[in-house]
Amino acid sequence: MLTPSEKYKFYKSQFLLDKRVTFLNHGSFGACPVPVFRTYQKFQRILEKQPIAFLDRNYDPMMNHARHILEDYLNAGRDTLFFTPNVTTSLNIVAASLELGAGDEILTSDLEYGACDRMWEFYSAQRGFTYRKVKTTLPLSRFAEDFIREIKSNTKVIFLSHITSGTAVMLPVKEIIAEARKRGILTVIDGAHAPGQIDLSLSELGADLYGGNCHKWLMAPKGAAFLYQNPACTVKLSPLIISWGNTNKDSAGSYNIDEFQYQGTRDISPCLSVPEAVKYNKRMKKDGVRDYCREMIIYSAALLKEENGLEPFDQSHTEAQLQMLAFRLPGIDGAALKKDLYDKFRIEIPVNRYNGDFLLRISFQCYNRKEDIRRLSKALKSLSVTGTKQFNAGS
Repeated sequence: MLTPSEKYKFYKSQFLLDKRVTFLNHGSFGACPVPVFRTYQKFQRILEKQPIAFLDRNYDPMMNHARHILEDYLNAGRDTLFFTPNVTTSLNIVAASLELGAGDEILTSDLEYGACDRMWEFYSAQRGFTYRKVKTTLPLSRFAEDFIREIKSNTKVIFLSHITSGTAVMLPVKEIIAEARKRGILTVIDGAHAPGQIDLSLSELGADLYGGNCHKWLMAPKGAAFLYQNPACTVKLSPLIISWGNTNKDSAGSYNIDEFQYQGTRDISPCLSVPEAVKYNKRMKKDGVRDYCREMIIYSAALLKEENGLEPFDQSHTEAQLQMLAFRLPGIDGAALKKDLYDKFRIEIPVNRYNGDFLLRISFQCYNRKEDIRRLSKALKSLSVTGTKQFNAGS
């Protein structure tokens, strides 16, 4: 059995990341390990060797196999999901399909990803429904109770992140989904950061519609994501691209698979690499990588508080649940800080805006170690960044 030091060296060697950069931003676009990347390239070579066989005769069998592996990994049930390029596409399919109009409401939080806010606001302006954000009160221990209290008689859809992006917190979506089901309210979940970071059973979660990325924490190549539809959900999804599936209903006996699996010529190698990513992720979990990363989160919270005076965005959990954590940056010019951290120290880390202030978000993967966070702490000291000023979040 490998020692912790040997395990770190092994996993560090499995990635193509620039060794000159301290990479604390796995959460944005992920990073693909070499074995998965080689599988991706293998499929691309097969495509170029025999494009007709790849994109015609073998297309559906290959995609079905990859999709079934993902469905099993997510405990989703057979033919309940289909591949998309990214979660943004998945959720746009949902938004374009919902029959909402004046007087209807989509209820959400003020913690959602900016691109999704823009998407819903676009359709709200077109169709006349209301997109209402519930103001978050910290700590988040009462989030579900506060959110459910905001549901109104005209609330038709609840849209929430499973794990938020900029603030890096896991929301109690299962409890809210259960309440929504009792009231006949449709639930749409942005699961961009969930697959591979937490144990996820879509059948048990119960969401009506759930979009997830495979390139982030599952570490598949970029271009692999999915949209899941609960078998009990009766929404008819409309494709953004009209193609062969609109008239040819024979590939899998499923409306969604027929409509969405083939939408013109594209490189499906990222999707076909998902089984290898699932296999790799299972090995990492067995090797204790998630626990290792969560221990690093706990270490980071203590170090950045002691050395830099920074506090986590949400302090309602004393134990790390995720491989990400956001820290408050009261009164700091976030854009300038992000630029300085990279230009002067070669530290890659996102700085996100929330309620007029900024948050510094760290995210750890198997290739990180404590020295990375110590380097960040020293850089913040050099830039005179502290957490002593007032932070503008709820009471």
